[in-house]
Amino acid sequence: MKHKKEFEFVLDYILNKATPEELTGIEMALEKRKKNSPLSLKDIDFEKMAKDMASKISQSFNIDVKAMARRIVTQLILEKEPNISEEHLEKLLDYYVPDEKKPSLPKELILVMVQHFIDYSLGRMPKSQIEELKKSAPNWYEKYWNAFPLQVRVLIADFLKGKIDSYEFWNEIEKII
Repeated sequence: MKHKKEFEFVLDYILNKATPEELTGIEMALEKRKKNSPLSLKDIDFEKMAKDMASKISQSFNIDVKAMARRIVTQLILEKEPNISEEHLEKLLDYYVPDEKKPSLPKELILVMVQHFIDYSLGRMPKSQIEELKKSAPNWYEKYWNAFPLQVRVLIADFLKGKIDSYEFWNEIEKII
């Protein structure tokens, strides 16, 4: 019962008595609380948790998980295709166990895809080109986005939101790719 009265007092204070400065402080406190303790399942970053856990397991057992995955996939491929060329094997390995630091698509292709994505997002892409892309892949826009490395996605989002200018955007894209 005591908590309910405290809650009602705090709520009344926020709604009816807090100054704009106090409301700003309350907002900052809520944001900090949100960052420190997720409020619901949608606030939990499961991908980050999985990567952290894999990293901790890898460190504690001194195992290179990426190398182990590549060895397993190599064995599976060689079981199905014992006469596969080294070059083809490497391409398949890069596809199935990608190196997160390097993109799996050629640099030139990613640059063209980024340019298409930006032009389309800003309404600068000619209709003929849009139609051509739709013919080749009806959901090309989504496919492009999913093919971009995470760092490229972040840069695109920042550029489209106006957080960075064109010059900085393309310089950073060149560094990543």
